[in-house]
Amino acid sequence: MRTPHLIALTVLVTCTVIVLLASLLGVVRLFPPAFLLLPSNAHLVVHDAYDERFRVPQGALERAIPFTVRVRAPRGLLTGVSVLLYNVAHQTVTKSAMHVGNYDADTEWWYSDYSLSTGEVASLLSYSFECSWRRGTFFLLYDAANLGVSRPARYPSLLESQWTVATYNPEFSTPDWLKDGVAVYHILPDRFRNGDRRNDPTPNNTYCYGAPVFYHASWHEPMYDPQEPDRPWTGAYQNQFYGGDLQGVLDKLDYLQDLGIDILYLMPVFQSPSYAGYDVSDFEGVSRALGGTDLLLRLTEEAHRRGMHVILDGIFGTASSDSVLFDRYRRFQRERGTVGACTSRDSPYHDFFTFIRTNIKGPCFDGNWYLSWWGRYDTLPTLRTEDPAVQMYMFRANHSIARRWLADPPGTDNTNNTSAAVSSGADGWRLDSPQQLSANFWAGFRQAVKTKNADACIIGEAWHFTGDSINHGAGWDSWTDYLVLSAVLQFWRDSELRDNDHDGSNPVLTPITATAFASRVYALQALYAPEAFHASLNMLSSHDTSRALFLLDHQAQRYDPSVYSRDYDWSDALSRLRGAFALIATLPGVPTIYYGDEVGLVAPQQLGAGSDRRLWSDDPYCRVTMPWLDEDRDAYQPWARHLRTESGQAYVRDTVRRLLHARREHAALRRGRYRLLLTDDERGVVAFVRGSYPEVPGMPVDIAVVVQYRGVPNRTERAEATVAIDVRDTDMPLRTVEYHDYMGVARSVNLDAASGTLYVTLPLRETAVVVPRNLSQLEAAWRRRPPMVPQVNVSVDHRGNMAVQLEWERQAGCDPDDGCVYVVKRSVLPDSGFREVGRAAAVPATADVSVQRVGYVDRLEPLRVSMPSGAPGSELGGRSLYYIVVPLDQQTGVAGTHTIPVSAFLPSHLDSAEGSEGGGVVEGVVGRARPYGIGLLLLFVMVTIVVCLYAVRYIGRRRRGGGGGGGGARVAAAVGAERQPLLGVTSRDA
Repeated sequence: MRTPHLIALTVLVTCTVIVLLASLLGVVRLFPPAFLLLPSNAHLVVHDAYDERFRVPQGALERAIPFTVRVRAPRGLLTGVSVLLYNVAHQTVTKSAMHVGNYDADTEWWYSDYSLSTGEVASLLSYSFECSWRRGTFFLLYDAANLGVSRPARYPSLLESQWTVATYNPEFSTPDWLKDGVAVYHILPDRFRNGDRRNDPTPNNTYCYGAPVFYHASWHEPMYDPQEPDRPWTGAYQNQFYGGDLQGVLDKLDYLQDLGIDILYLMPVFQSPSYAGYDVSDFEGVSRALGGTDLLLRLTEEAHRRGMHVILDGIFGTASSDSVLFDRYRRFQRERGTVGACTSRDSPYHDFFTFIRTNIKGPCFDGNWYLSWWGRYDTLPTLRTEDPAVQMYMFRANHSIARRWLADPPGTDNTNNTSAAVSSGADGWRLDSPQQLSANFWAGFRQAVKTKNADACIIGEAWHFTGDSINHGAGWDSWTDYLVLSAVLQFWRDSELRDNDHDGSNPVLTPITATAFASRVYALQALYAPEAFHASLNMLSSHDTSRALFLLDHQAQRYDPSVYSRDYDWSDALSRLRGAFALIATLPGVPTIYYGDEVGLVAPQQLGAGSDRRLWSDDPYCRVTMPWLDEDRDAYQPWARHLRTESGQAYVRDTVRRLLHARREHAALRRGRYRLLLTDDERGVVAFVRGSYPEVPGMPVDIAVVVQYRGVPNRTERAEATVAIDVRDTDMPLRTVEYHDYMGVARSVNLDAASGTLYVTLPLRETAVVVPRNLSQLEAAWRRRPPMVPQVNVSVDHRGNMAVQLEWERQAGCDPDDGCVYVVKRSVLPDSGFREVGRAAAVPATADVSVQRVGYVDRLEPLRVSMPSGAPGSELGGRSLYYIVVPLDQQTGVAGTHTIPVSAFLPSHLDSAEGSEGGGVVEGVVGRARPYGIGLLLLFVMVTIVVCLYAVRYIGRRRRGGGGGGGGARVAAAVGAERQPLLGVTSRDA
C-alpha cells in the first residue's frame, strides 16, 4: 500500500475517534444532546397537576382568572424552564420562561414567569415543560398512569401527553335539583313495563316503513336476532315491540322510589314508527302505543307530587322519513291532509330539509333524494337546523317543541292556557347527538328553554370532551358521562375486552390501576365547570352500549356466545357490578341507572357483522325487557339464572338501594367537594372524601369517606384488607363524632384522633362509605369551630441561630382553657404545601396589657449549601418561608379557617452554613445514555475498520493487475485476481 493512502486512513480513523470522544465528554456537540442524554436524576424534576403545590387553582379555571404552574427540581440541576402553553380553541402555542421562585437545601421551585392568563373567552388549554440543563434539553410530559405526575422525555409530545385544563364562565349555573339529585333512572318505555295491553303495538295497528312488525305478546320471550340470516326477522332492529308504556312507568313509581330514584329520564315518547322512538313522526303528540299525551301529563304530575323530576329525550337534528314534516310514504297526507316536504316543493316544510338530484330517481317530488343522518340512514332525513324556520318550529316560537313540553315554573298562573301539552310537566331535555348541531343552535335553544323555565335542565349526549358546549354557559347544563363509564369498567376488569361502543369509538376496554382511575377523575374535574361536574350523569351502560354486567364478565373475550347458556354463572361479574355501582354513586355527578342494571339485567350477546365480527354488538341486545317476576301470565322466564328469583335479583339491587339511600341521607355524597385521599395499586385500593361545609351555600354540614378494596388480579388477594387513611386535612372532626360504615360491609372502622388516621377493614371487592353515625354530633362539633385569626405579625431574628417570630391577638372564640390552640404551619410556597411546625396557646404579652397575644418562635437550621452566584435564583438574594395559623378546637378536632399566608425573608448570606460552598447537582446522565454513546463509538470504529480492510483489498488488486503491458493484459490480470478468494492472497502478494 502506498504511504500517502496509509497516512490518510490513519488520520481519518484518529480524527473520528477523537471527535466522538470529545462529543461524549461534552467538549464539542457532534450530536444534539437533547435527543441522546437525560440527567440521571431527571425523574426528580416534577410537575404534578393534581397537587395544589404545582398548579393553583385546581380543577377547571374561571375565565380571565390567572393560574400558576410550578416545577420542582434538584438544586442547581436546571439552567432554565419554559412553559409550552397550547390554546386548543385558538390553535396557538405560547412559550413562557419560568424563574426560580424559592428554594431550600435540596430543591428549587420554578414558577411561571407571570401567571398565565386564560383569556376572556372560555377555551381548552394544554401545557408541557421544556427544561434546559448543562448538556442539553429535555421535556416534562403528562403521565396518565401515574396520577398525572410528570415523566421526563427527550422529545416534545402530542396533545395526549400534555396536561389539559379548561376555562369556564363563572356566571354559568345549573339547576340545583339536578346537582342535588339522588339518582336518575333511564327508561326505554317499550321494554320497561306493560301497564295497559289495550294500546299494544300489533301488526294490525302499527306501520314501520313497510317492513313487517313483530309483536311479542309474552313479556320474557327472547327477541328475534336481526343478524340471523334468511329469516322473516332478518334486519328487524327497530320493528320488534313488547308493549311497554307510560302506564307501566306510572305503576312502578313505588318501586323506583323505594330504590332511591328521584329523577326519571324517558327515552323518546313522541309518535314514531319504531319501538325506540328516535325517528319522530310527530313532535306534537305522544305515541299512542305509549298511552298518549294525557297519560304523560298524569305521569309527570304524579312524579312531581312525589318530589321527583322527569326529563324527556329530545331529537332536534332529524325527523322520520315517515313524519308529518317529511311524509315520504304519503301516509299523513292521506290521514290528515297535510303536505310533507318530500311530497311537494310547495310544502310549508320544504326548507326544513335538503333535497338533491342524482342519476338515480329518488322517492321525493321531481325524483329528488335528500340528505340523511350519517348519509346512510334514509329513515332519518336531517333537518337544516340553521334555517330560521326550523329554529322557529323547534325552539323560538312560544309554542315551539322545546317549550311546549316543559312545565311552567312553580307559581305560574296558566289557567288561560288551553294546551295540555304545555302543562305536561317535563323538567328538562336530554339531547340526542347534539354535537352534530352548531353552537349557535344550542345557544338559541338554551335561551328559549331558560326563558320558559329557568330551572329546566339541558343534558347533552356526549361520548367525548364537550366542555366548549357547556363551560361558557351558552349551551347545555351537563352531559352523559361515558368517560366515567369507561374508567369505572376498566378499573373493574382484569383483562382486555373488545367492545364496539363503550365510549363511542375505542373498541378496547383495557384494565387500569387505582392510580390511573383516580387520574381519570381528576382529569375530568379539570375539564368542566364545577356546576356541570356535579350535574354530570354517571352511567355504567345505556341503550347504546352493551350491558354493564356483560362488559364485566371475563368469559366475554373468548368470542364464544354459546358460553352464555341460560344457566351460566354470572356471580363473578355480579360482584364486580356492585363495586362499579359503588363508584358512580359516590363520585361527583348523579348516578344514572339504565333500567334493569340494578338487578344485573343481561341477555345473549352477539358478535357484529361485517367489519365488526370481532366486536360485541350492543343494540338491540342491550334493550331486553325488564325482568319483572310478577309476569305470571308469561310462558317464558327471564333469560339469565340469577334473574329468575327474588334473591338473585336482590344481590345487586340491595347494594344499589343502600348506596342511593346513603346519597339521599348525606348531602356530602351529592354535592360535597371531592378530594382523593389514597390509591394503592398493590392491593387495588382507592379512597376519597366528599365534604360539604357551612361555606357551601344551601348545604348542610356533612362528610363521607369512601374506601374501595377491589383487589389486584394475578396477585395474592387477601380476603380482607385494612386501609390506613390520613384524614387530618379533610375537615373531619377527629373527636366527639362517631363514624360508621353506612353500607355495613366493613369489619371495623376506627379513627385514631392523635395521628389523624382512619383505619377501615373491609372484605375483598367491597366498598365502605364512612359517615357520621349521628349528624347532630357533626353539627355540634362544627358549632365549636374557632374563628379565623385576622392578622399575624412576622419578624426574623438574625442574632445567633436564625428564628422567625410570629405574633397575633387571641380570638374570643378560641379559649385555651376550653382546649383551643393555634397550629402554626410552614411552607416554601405562598399558597400551598403547608405542614405543621408547632402549636401555641394564648399568653399575656405583658402584665400591663389586658389584650392577650399569642406568640410562636420557629427556630431554623441554616441551609447546608448556599445559592452560587450567577445560578438561577441567585438574584433572589435569599429564600422565603410562608406561615399560616390555624385555630384548632382540641375537644372536637375541628379546625377553623387559616389566616392569610405571611412571609419571612431569609437573606442568603445569613442562611448558609459557615464555610459551605455553592452546591447543586449537575453531574450524571441517565444510565442507558452512556452505553448508547459507547455503542455508537464502537459502531463507528467497526465501520472504519471494515472500510480500511476493503480499501487494502482494493489497492492490492490494483497492484497485482498494474505491473505494465497493455490494457488487455491488465484487464485479464484483474479478472484473474477477482476469481481468487481473499484468503488466497499471500502476505508477499499483499
